[in-house]
Parts: sequence; C-alpha cells; structure tokens
Amino acid sequence: MVKRKTMILLLIAMLVIGVALFVGCEVDEPAEPDENNNDQVVYDPDEVYEITLQSVWASGFYLFDLLDEYADEVEQLSGGRLIIDVHPGGSFVPGMEVLDATLERTIDAAHGSEVLWHGRFAEATFFGSFPLLYDPFMFLTWMYERDGLELLHESYERRGENFKILPMTTIDHEILAWSHEPLREVEDWQGLSYRTIGWWGDILRDYGVAVTHLDPAEIFPSLERGVVDAVEYSTPINDYHAGLYELAPYFTGPGIHQPFTSMKIYINEDQWNELPPDLQLLLETSSRQWAYSTWSREVNDSIWAVEYFLEEAEREPTYMEIEQQQELRELFFDFVDDKAAEEDEHFNKVWESVQEFYHEFRRYDDFIRMYQAPPEDPIVER
Repeated sequence: MVKRKTMILLLIAMLVIGVALFVGCEVDEPAEPDENNNDQVVYDPDEVYEITLQSVWASGFYLFDLLDEYADEVEQLSGGRLIIDVHPGGSFVPGMEVLDATLERTIDAAHGSEVLWHGRFAEATFFGSFPLLYDPFMFLTWMYERDGLELLHESYERRGENFKILPMTTIDHEILAWSHEPLREVEDWQGLSYRTIGWWGDILRDYGVAVTHLDPAEIFPSLERGVVDAVEYSTPINDYHAGLYELAPYFTGPGIHQPFTSMKIYINEDQWNELPPDLQLLLETSSRQWAYSTWSREVNDSIWAVEYFLEEAEREPTYMEIEQQQELRELFFDFVDDKAAEEDEHFNKVWESVQEFYHEFRRYDDFIRMYQAPPEDPIVER
C-alpha cells in the first residue's frame, strides 16, 4: 500500500513540474520546412498576396467589368489577404500577348479565352467556343464533371506552357450576324464579306463566303464604312454596348457559330505555387461559382438587349432555318473528323471526349426535358 501511494505522489509531482515548465516556456515560431513536418510550408496568416493580371479586353467592356467585380469579391472573401491587381488590354503588352507575358512572368496572370487564340494549338477551339454542339451548360458539365478541364491543362502542359487555369466567365449564344439584308440560309451569305472567327469561318469558306477576321475594335468602323457587309461579334448585351444595332437593320439567330464562350484566368504556375492552400482553394471555388453565375447574369442582360433591339431600335430579327442548321452540324462533324485525321493523338483524345459527352447528353436531354412552346404559342403571347 505504501509503495502504491508513493508511486501516485511521484506521478503527480512529475505532472506538476511538467505543466510548470510548459507554462514558463515561450512558444516557438512556426517551423521552417524540414524532414519533421514533411516539407510543408507554414504560411503567415497576415501576409498579403498580390497577383498582377492583364486582360485581353479594354476597360469599360462588359467582360472586363465582370473581371473587375470578380477581383473585388476575391479580395473581400480573403479578408484582404489576396489582391488581384486587374489591368485592361494593352497595359503591359498587347492584348493577344498576355499568355506569353504570363509565362515570362512579365505579369502574374492573364484573362482571355481559347476562342481568341484559335491557332495557338490545334485543339484550342474546343475549350473556348466551337460551333453547333455544346451550349453553356453542356460545356460547364463537360469541363467540371467530365474530363474537359483536365484535357485543357494537358493541352498547355504538353507544349511546356504551365498555367493554373480557372474558368471564370461563361456567356450564352451570340448573335449570328448584323447585316443590311436578311440572312436565313447560308446561300444568303454568299457574295458577302462577313466578319467572324474560328472554325465557323472555316466552314463558311467551303460555302464560298468571303470570311474576314477583324479585331473587336475594328468591327464597328468596318461595318460603318462598308468594308464588310455583315458581322458577328458577341452576345446581345455586348452587341448593344458595341452599338452594332445602330448600323444594320437585321440581326440573325440562332447563335450556332458560338453557342457558348468560356473566359478564363491563366495564372503563372510559380505564382500559383507561392499562394497558400486556403487562397488557392478560394480562387478555385470562387471562379467556379462565377463560371456558372455569370452565365445567368449575362442571359438576363441579353434578354433586355433583345427587347431593346425589337422595341426601341426597331431592328428586324431573322432566323436560320432548322434544316440548314442540321446540314451545317453534319458538315461540322465531317470538318473536325478531317482535322482529326491530320492532327496528333491528343487532338483526337479531346474530340472523342467532346463527341462522347455530346451524344450522351443529347439522349438524356431529349428524354428528360420538357417541350418548349414556340414564341407564337398563345401562352407565350399572354
């Protein structure tokens, strides 16, 4: 019994001494990376990180304004720890050179889309916008729930171009054309000089259309001076801000040439790795939320713009016949199949992924979604 009491008293004494020593010691500073903490860097929670970003878009443009709002939100969500210093196109380098400037670390990040650097690599168009297949929801589902985002990173990495890519803005179908004559069939384009970009332009050239590429800043003056007969630019709200309705009496739908467009942020890989994990997660989460929410916001703004074209500007809408759209879709599949025969394994991998998801989604969509009444339906007119 005596031994047991002695042992208990000894243990209590040791515990008291241990607590006293712990209280009397100063707390050590966070450890540097070493073999004892698995090389994990301990970040200062009060440090402010800044990303210098240039967009391809000019200040005041709708897509640039969205980027500006996004940067403000990120700063607020981070409690001021992460600042995205946004600059319009041309601030450091010409707009179309932002990717190379990001790779060289002239800037930390770029804002743009693969639809703008259509020829940078063969499969780029799949990730920015391509005609006649995906709509915005299909594209976002393919990117986030299938392998689209992984394939996008692979496309750059295999070229030695390492970015962290964050889809951040999604916009809906664009207006197919502003013109002085109604355009309902491809034959109506023949003999016209038509501004467009990407694979849509390549397809129309096979129909004998005189396709020309113009930078956004050249579109309005070129249509105004008659340098081109018809143009496509962007969605209704962006075309409203560009003032194209002031120059042409007809606007054409649907936007089969660009049924979605994805804008992204491209962060230099070294810059990305310098960010602490919580700020990386914040950027990934917030950009994903913006990729979805900007779509609904842009649609709402474009609804207003179409009403303005009809009621205030008294412009006349025209619509490409469904049979013509179906014909063009078949032509598009043949067009990309021909390209796939000429391109490498990775291009074919992306094209196969696009087609597989398209067919699966179409079967699902045709079964599950309700019929939409045409505009002349009595219910719609009420």
